[in-house]
Amino acid sequence: MKGWMIITHDGIAEDKDLQGYVNLAVFFSGGLQPKFKAKKPHKRRSHTQKPYK
Repeated sequence: MKGWMIITHDGIAEDKDLQGYVNLAVFFSGGLQPKFKAKKPHKRRSHTQKPYK
């Protein structure tokens, strides 16, 4: 899958190593387009409600 990394335990043995991957992830995600909320489906009208005019 594009945009994924798998890092072994050896790759983050030191805090500075982990921080490097965190910085890389923050940099990568900062360049992504924002996700938009999905539109909510229209609520169905109950048969007890008045019809539209």
